Amino acid sequence: MNLNSICQQLLQFKVEATTEDFEINLFFDKVGEEIHELGTLNNTQKEQLITTLFQCIANQHPEMEANFSFIHLIENIDAPDFKIYEAELLKFTKAHGTITSVLLLNRHINSLDKTKQTESLDILKAIAENKNYSEHVRQEALNYYNYQKKKLL
Repeated sequence: MNLNSICQQLLQFKVEATTEDFEINLFFDKVGEEIHELGTLNNTQKEQLITTLFQCIANQHPEMEANFSFIHLIENIDAPDFKIYEAELLKFTKAHGTITSVLLLNRHINSLDKTKQTESLDILKAIAENKNYSEHVRQEALNYYNYQKKKLL
């Protein structure tokens, strides 16, 4: 399978109310195996894949519970420097407050030096205060924001 086929598969994936958690895990685990079979990705390919994975999440309901097969997959594509991932995460989360994106942002904040956390904390706060997001998403963002602020003290 090539990268474009994998990306197309991701864009077509839709979690329905009847979709079981294990089915989501299996899907993202399979995608991870297909990506691994491609070998080393260049930066353009990493960016394409990360952007597509974020689009996959944007295509789902914002309150869809975070899936750790997805989380580990997207976090590891750009390891160990995470520059592409960080830029796409910040851009995506500013535009799409979802349960998954705020969890990813919280995990990202945990990896940052305290002096570099301001932008990410501001994004969490903005989501928590934005009434266009559901109460559930806003509360998750607020919980992570408060947790991170306490750690700074």
